[in-house]
Amino acid sequence: MKNTLISAIGIGRRASNENDAPYQRTCYAIDGKNSHETPFFVHAWLSTATAAQAVDRIELIRTATSSWSALVEEFRDEDLALWERLESATAKNGPGCTDDDLAPLARILSHHWQREVHCHVLSHNSIDDQASTAVLDRLLALMPTEKHRGLVLDTTHGFRTLPLLAMSALHLADALYPGLANRTTLIYGEFSQGSARGIEFTSVQTIQRQADALRRFTDTLDAEPLAEALADIHPSLAKALRALGLCLAANRFSALDERLRQVRNAIATGSGQGSLLSRLRDAISALLVQLEHKTLAQRLIALARLRGERGQYGLGILALAEAASSLASPQGAPDYESMKTQGRQFEDALTRQQAKSWRSVFHDRNRIAHGANLIDHPGAVTEQNLRDSFETHLKFMTTISR
Repeated sequence: MKNTLISAIGIGRRASNENDAPYQRTCYAIDGKNSHETPFFVHAWLSTATAAQAVDRIELIRTATSSWSALVEEFRDEDLALWERLESATAKNGPGCTDDDLAPLARILSHHWQREVHCHVLSHNSIDDQASTAVLDRLLALMPTEKHRGLVLDTTHGFRTLPLLAMSALHLADALYPGLANRTTLIYGEFSQGSARGIEFTSVQTIQRQADALRRFTDTLDAEPLAEALADIHPSLAKALRALGLCLAANRFSALDERLRQVRNAIATGSGQGSLLSRLRDAISALLVQLEHKTLAQRLIALARLRGERGQYGLGILALAEAASSLASPQGAPDYESMKTQGRQFEDALTRQQAKSWRSVFHDRNRIAHGANLIDHPGAVTEQNLRDSFETHLKFMTTISR
């Protein structure tokens, strides 16, 4: 998989002696090896085997008045005319650079790094809250949208607000292009007390993947991504979650109790208190504890409530209908005819209004299950009144199941 590298070009500290080079040069320790001397961490990182294999496109981001000329000085010091233009533009009272001004610099860097390079001016002046919206929009446009591409985000502080905003843009891009965060690697150039090292935060991908999967589970009750994310670190929990997810997706409510038991057992056998895994288990437990009730009917009503909280009203009504069947047949029924008989007997014991509400639950369940083939008629459940119908049925079922 090829990656796009976004970097604000962190520059080493300015030299204290005016006779020295404008910026301190240093060797970064990366992957157990020292890079060549350079004032630019990203330049050191691009020389590693990891970058050589992965990065084929580079987007350099800075402000209009950043020291773009330092790049010319490092990689094409004989190009005095370009250096002077950029130096003049970025001077204290200068007009600042534009993307067009930086096109020659991008060509120099493309040649030197043997990769596609683009230079972007994201803001003319210092970045404040008002300017951040436009900057975020520009950063969002630089994020890779293709599913086969990843992102390497250099968080070394060049102009300190840019890495922060780039992280925010990544968060937005991941919502627009799901999975991008999982394909993102963070790199950082640390320069401290005369020593320097390059850090690649690969663990961030793993944590992001787990967090996204947990959010998917809590937001939609889809357990498959979470099971996949936990497969290597907690196989038994991954297996139990996958089985629970299939049970919920297939509306196989007869297996719900067994699947919940398997998840609880897997959580109980896990280790690593205080670790990220422990926090994931706690989050899963906090969701599933809402399904812990004495009877299957009550557990199905609780499941319906979870569905409704997530806007899954149709699935919620299906669960409520199964809860109604469970109330009528608490021990289960050997066949469909027996279930119908037990249902009629249960209905006969209800008041007239309760019996009407009881029948309405099953009627709406059937319309949802076969809606494509049933003709609408007054009073029928539709997409317009689905939420109201669900809430009415939930209130009724909660009352008669106590």
